[in-house]
Amino acid sequence: MFFQSFEIIFTLTLRNLKIRYEKSLLGFLWTVINPLATFVIYYFVFARIVKIRMEDYWVFLLSGLLIWQFISSSINSSTGCIQSNKSIIKKMVINHEFFVISLVLSRLFEFFLESIVAITLFSIFGRSYSLVNFISIVLVLLFSFLFVLSISLFVSALSVYVPDFSYGTQIGLKLLFFMCPIFYGKHSVPAKYMKVYNLNPLNPFIENYRDILYKGKVISLNDFTIMFFISIVSLLISYLIFKKLKVYFAEII
Repeated sequence: MFFQSFEIIFTLTLRNLKIRYEKSLLGFLWTVINPLATFVIYYFVFARIVKIRMEDYWVFLLSGLLIWQFISSSINSSTGCIQSNKSIIKKMVINHEFFVISLVLSRLFEFFLESIVAITLFSIFGRSYSLVNFISIVLVLLFSFLFVLSISLFVSALSVYVPDFSYGTQIGLKLLFFMCPIFYGKHSVPAKYMKVYNLNPLNPFIENYRDILYKGKVISLNDFTIMFFISIVSLLISYLIFKKLKVYFAEII
């Protein structure tokens, strides 16, 4: 049963990647071009116009944008995940969560490729990373995947019942972008807003990923515990909600 489920998820993941790039001339190169184009725009705004003063700010900014791209694209895509697979759902007996898992996995694969390119680029410009750094990155990727999956399960289920929820999700992500430490660091947040800042569950994942690439940091036991707790608890809650709501998916779509 486990191997059968794994095979289905793997097949769906490959299908997602193929559909995403099959009509593109550059194919997987867009995996790198897209975040780099976004980086150039934000770097021009925050480094040249706003003039944020920080050593190697381009490394700092690019690291934050890469993980945000993974988070936002996964959640955004998940809003229409069930609807886009309605033909399969109505014809076959298949666990509906497989569609969401495969979608987030395909985005994780792209994020992994982007991380490799970023690490290579940063290394060329003088940064060095140890084996422990790479292990830390893998752990952050794993916990980020679990947490993003939990949000995606929740969002995909609600979007079936409330179609307009997808528009709300897009607006929410735009607002959330400025609440996350992407173009600014934790040190820039005024003390009076720190309690609000610390309530954002995305921050530990973004901060740890960026600190590994920017500072060469090794994930601490405290950070490991926080990310583990947030990702596992949120995934369990979201899965239970998804499992309860998916009973009527076939009828609604």
